Amino acid sequence: MSRWIELFESHDFRKQWSTVVDLTEHIDLDKFTATTEIEELARLKKVVAYLESLLGSLDPELVPESTWDSSKLKAQNCAQNISDFLDDANISRVASANKHLDGLLSVLVPFHTDCGDVAKAAIEGFAQYSKTVSSQLTNFLDLANKNLEVIADEEKRAQQFVTTSEKAASRIKDLESSYFDDTESESLKTRLAALESEINTNAKNIEKYKGELLGEDGSSDESISSRITLYESEAKHDAEQIALAAYSAQNGQLFRN
Repeated sequence: MSRWIELFESHDFRKQWSTVVDLTEHIDLDKFTATTEIEELARLKKVVAYLESLLGSLDPELVPESTWDSSKLKAQNCAQNISDFLDDANISRVASANKHLDGLLSVLVPFHTDCGDVAKAAIEGFAQYSKTVSSQLTNFLDLANKNLEVIADEEKRAQQFVTTSEKAASRIKDLESSYFDDTESESLKTRLAALESEINTNAKNIEKYKGELLGEDGSSDESISSRITLYESEAKHDAEQIALAAYSAQNGQLFRN
């Protein structure tokens, strides 16, 4: 084994790159729906899959030794960005990770001379990209269908509310006509006003009658009750006189016989 191959196998770049691959696999795509998020994540997975395939077929003896030192730093920064993204879901972290992948592409791709390997890597990358987009499209369609169901339910509820409101408005209008409109028939307001007037009149008549009955109105010297008492006394007196006259007449007739 040549020293170039040994350097490649033992270089810390391999460890950092392995971390990038592992972290990328832990990204849960179901949590993201925005177009910009999907584009960044799909591109990240595509490039990681592409580079992983290239590194598997790369001939280390065709790569300068210094390449791995610069590549290590890029892979380390990329891994840190992805790790931060897994913690806070800030899509700008993925954008930064993609920039570091750009650096790895510019360094590593030129050392691939086998068109078959490059094509294979491209296919791997595109397959991962398609998988990511397809997964998100499926999630989007599921979410859209659920939202459509919710919208349909809300539309139904809104229509029911409109129908109920229209019925309530019609009843309110009918009640308003019944209470206040005298066009077709006497309204409740008019009837209530008439009853109120009648009650007030009756109250005044009752007070007047009470005054006449008790002699409180000042219209005569004697009250009705006083006159009734007088009439009762006079009637009793007259009855006594009649009885006395009848008795006298009866006794006089006896004496004549």
